[in-house]
Amino acid sequence: MEIIDSYEKINPVLRKIMKTIFNSRRNFPVEYLSSLRKEIVNDKLSCQLWFISSGCSHDNHGGCTMCNYGYGKGFHFEQKQIFGSIKEDLKELEGKVVQELVIGSTGSFLDNKEVPITLRREIYTLLSSVDLEHLCFETRCDTITYEKLHELREYVKTPLITIEVGLECTNDWILRNCVNKGQSLAEVRTVVNMIHEMGMCASANISLGIPFVSEKMGIELAVKSVEDAIYWGFDEVVIFPYHIKPGTLLEVLNKNHLYKTVSLWSLIETLYQIPRSHLEKLSISWYKNYYGESSPLIIKSPTTCPACEKEVMELLDNFKNKPTREVVEKLYGVVCDCKSVWNMSIKCSEGDYLENYIKVFQKTAEIFYVDQNLVEKEVSYMRESWKLSCEFECNIEGRHILWS
Repeated sequence: MEIIDSYEKINPVLRKIMKTIFNSRRNFPVEYLSSLRKEIVNDKLSCQLWFISSGCSHDNHGGCTMCNYGYGKGFHFEQKQIFGSIKEDLKELEGKVVQELVIGSTGSFLDNKEVPITLRREIYTLLSSVDLEHLCFETRCDTITYEKLHELREYVKTPLITIEVGLECTNDWILRNCVNKGQSLAEVRTVVNMIHEMGMCASANISLGIPFVSEKMGIELAVKSVEDAIYWGFDEVVIFPYHIKPGTLLEVLNKNHLYKTVSLWSLIETLYQIPRSHLEKLSISWYKNYYGESSPLIIKSPTTCPACEKEVMELLDNFKNKPTREVVEKLYGVVCDCKSVWNMSIKCSEGDYLENYIKVFQKTAEIFYVDQNLVEKEVSYMRESWKLSCEFECNIEGRHILWS
């Protein structure tokens, strides 16, 4: 699907800031060309295969505020090297029944610039040697076409195939002005229909910890987005709490005391507010640092406190394995002093959202020396589009939302 940039989707101030971050971002040392992560889901083996690419194309133009998926930038790889590394990783799965294998690059698997067609086909062929129940491919909406889905169907004979996209949230205003996603919800819904027409499933990633919004609003955004995604036909929804990564706007905001890592109590509150009927389609990921505490790839991660962290993490692992209401109730019932502190911070986060947003937005623009005339023009546009966004949310969908 070809997605064209437009002023309605692209915040020019954020794009300028993100392009500056991209240009100044150092290339991370390439320790390995690919890696395989294993987890237990529904008491079966679930794996994620990641490999390095030339980096996210969207990031190259000034991409998402939380992401450093462009850290492969400038990395020129030999296809044989990447393929060889992937082949070695998949050897670990020989003789094992794998319930699900999620495959992703440092960006989008279906982007021809990142993953050449010839490499994709080699990977498809290699996957036929693994006993898989379910294959999932991570990619941006703007990389999905009927032609690529046809090719996937032709090469991959796995019974169940899922295309996983970064939805982040179901509010166009937030996507434009907080995430800098570069896609509209109308485009997302079109892609979901396309995926289903090809006999595949669609999975949506929902964010928790979006910058420029209060933690309380972030919870409500996540809950509403899960409900919307399921209503729109997504077969699976995965909640991702944000980590602060180097070379991102989150890192800059955190250094300037304009952002802090989302609490795992917010993830638990989000799970608690989601109806029981949705849990069978719900999963969580990146609620912990999969790289390890000593890795330079993560600056700060979502957490609680040392006193309760072990108990909370074990219960979140249990929910990852089997997402039941019973596990959610156990998570919600954990008692700790840090939970009381979190509760107080949530209660103190009331206020005029739009005005609070504009203050942080203007401070962020100052940090990057963005032209003041451009900033004020954008603030005026955001005020007007905010009103229209709230009217649409309340009147068309018939829902009351926190920021209306």
